[in-house]
Amino acid sequence: MRVAQRTISRNYMTSLNNTLSKRADILARSESGLRFEQLSEDVAAGARAMDTQESRYAATQQKNTAEALIKELDSAWKTLGSADSIVQDILEEMKSAAGVRTEEKLEAIKKNIGAMKAQYLQTMNTQYGGKYLFGGTNNATPPFTEGDDGRLQFNGITVANIYKYNDKYYYVQDGQKPSFTYDPPGYDPDTATAPPISATPNDPQVPQSGKIYLDTGFGLSVGADGVDSRTAFQVNVVGLDAMGFMNFIPEVKTGLEDSEEWIQKTNNIYDLVTQVENMISPNYADLNMDDMQLRLTEMNDTMRMARTFIDTQTTSLEYLVDRLKTDIDGMEKLEDSLMTAEPAGEAIKMKNVEYAWQAVLALGNQILPSSLLDYLR
Repeated sequence: MRVAQRTISRNYMTSLNNTLSKRADILARSESGLRFEQLSEDVAAGARAMDTQESRYAATQQKNTAEALIKELDSAWKTLGSADSIVQDILEEMKSAAGVRTEEKLEAIKKNIGAMKAQYLQTMNTQYGGKYLFGGTNNATPPFTEGDDGRLQFNGITVANIYKYNDKYYYVQDGQKPSFTYDPPGYDPDTATAPPISATPNDPQVPQSGKIYLDTGFGLSVGADGVDSRTAFQVNVVGLDAMGFMNFIPEVKTGLEDSEEWIQKTNNIYDLVTQVENMISPNYADLNMDDMQLRLTEMNDTMRMARTFIDTQTTSLEYLVDRLKTDIDGMEKLEDSLMTAEPAGEAIKMKNVEYAWQAVLALGNQILPSSLLDYLR
């Protein structure tokens, strides 16, 4: 009989301790606010919460990067707006020269244009956060400089010798024309009436004229030709797209003027303004001035298109940030549901444990000595 009493007592104490342990666990969750403190307590929920945390961290980093780039693009947009204003002021000075033949007045106009040209060059070398906005991938030195011959240079290459093909920039030496390998072999661009199937430039690429892309989060794709623009945002503006360069299109050559004369023709805003400076004198030709104004206006329209491109990219990034914010909010809610203890649920569990505790104590009245039961109470 004593053995049976000990077994009953031992089982009773086990049940009592289990109830106390459950009560302690509920109190701990209520105080910490967490469903579990160790991964082993709920492996499935813990693993899912860790995966959600990693995704949320990646999305947060991408959102922060996009927001920083929006500020950078906004600075570039405002800078090009300042450059546009300078060009408009130069055009006004050119108009003020109409009919003026006195050397003193023309010299004053020439001086004003020269000062604005220098301001324009400085504007195109604007930095943001230690980075040159229009230098491509060049962050070490000002991208735009004036060469010894007075012509504009981009990353050390004379802009008048730079051409763009298949969204990349190449350059030739003075007096030379771009060189291409055509497919199919034997294609003669000077006599053919149809464009080639493909053409590959043989000229070197302009150093540090690459583009910078931001992963959109849909899987960045990089192929032999570089980043697939459908999977990423271009977040920089290569200054050549705003300043201008040699507009050479190898597939369309019939009817163009002589190649060498065409290549040497002023093709960027800075060099054109230099040409205007050199032209202003008491014996300048009105027709030449009118032609210069028309060409400068057309080149400035190209720069405005680059500014519009920045505005489009900024809008796209803003949409990306909004989407990421929505994703992050959803992941935070999911993570909270996986990790956080529900107050109402824990209160119900606590009440159930208290009922169980009272039931165990009531059972103890029948199987435990009075002295031990009084101690437990």
